[in-house]
Amino acid sequence: MAGAASTPAAATAIDGLQVMREHNLVVLGSAQTRHDVEGRTYVGGSLAGTGTFNKGGSGTQAASTRPVLTVGGSIGGGYKNIQGGGTIEAGGSVEHLNLNGTYTVRAGGAINIQNRNQSTFESGANVSIPYFAGDMYELSTSLAALADTGGSFGKEGQSRTVNPVAVDGVAVMNVADLGALLASNGNDIIGSIKFANGSDAFDTIVMNVGGTSFSFDDNFIGGSIGLAGTVIWNFYEATTLAFNREFFGSVLAPLAHITNNSPINGTGVFGSATLNGEMHLSSYGGTGLSFSPPVVIDEPLDPVPAPGALALLALGLGGIALRRRAAPAVSN
Repeated sequence: MAGAASTPAAATAIDGLQVMREHNLVVLGSAQTRHDVEGRTYVGGSLAGTGTFNKGGSGTQAASTRPVLTVGGSIGGGYKNIQGGGTIEAGGSVEHLNLNGTYTVRAGGAINIQNRNQSTFESGANVSIPYFAGDMYELSTSLAALADTGGSFGKEGQSRTVNPVAVDGVAVMNVADLGALLASNGNDIIGSIKFANGSDAFDTIVMNVGGTSFSFDDNFIGGSIGLAGTVIWNFYEATTLAFNREFFGSVLAPLAHITNNSPINGTGVFGSATLNGEMHLSSYGGTGLSFSPPVVIDEPLDPVPAPGALALLALGLGGIALRRRAAPAVSN
């Protein structure tokens, strides 16, 4: 029996946060990988390419009974190494996996794996794949609607500094155009970004970033595992993202296709992905965010939204951008 997406419930931002805590990589559509993912992976569409999954690292992720690899469609393409043991589930067929450890592999289609070791295999299974898209859209929308808690952007040498101010451990900063904030202007050179010392001690730092596209080509000074688990970069309007240098903080971009050529440290949530760089732990680990009143939306049944649905969602998020408070001032 072929696998299918589980019947969706009402989407909530709180559920989206928990998904981020329990995963290193969440791709709502399909993904092509050429590198490693240290933590758990969820792909709503199909997974192609190579790499090592559930590799482990110096960071952490929340304890969970979820599979180490969940794929709504088929797992194919090049060979992928899976580390550490656990459960692998796919709605379609599964092939070209190198299993390092003992696994339970369940697939809605055929399973073509050579090194079966002591693992258990169930092909043609009734695999129920969770549907995360609604939760992630709702989370991005809810974060974008949060009031700015203050803080400022400054300049130290050739670094753009981020100086967040927290209320009850949670800081929110709104950035209309991150590319412009990091751009050099004549002799005013910006070549890197850094957070103020002690920022990784906050529970959560939400960076709400506007704009439909962004390319990160700078250095990230003082990046740490602590920032990876603390900062959420919410690209609530983005449809295209590129990370060409190592980046720190979880990236929430449910509408975007992302291409990375260097590591991303934190949880990645993307509409679709071409991963040429690693995904590093820690996953998002904050517990201080709350949303009042909690807003829920009914999830559509299609695990990969149609372009028209994405356009409508983008319009809704754009409305939030128009209503938000002004971004913090930049001190040169």
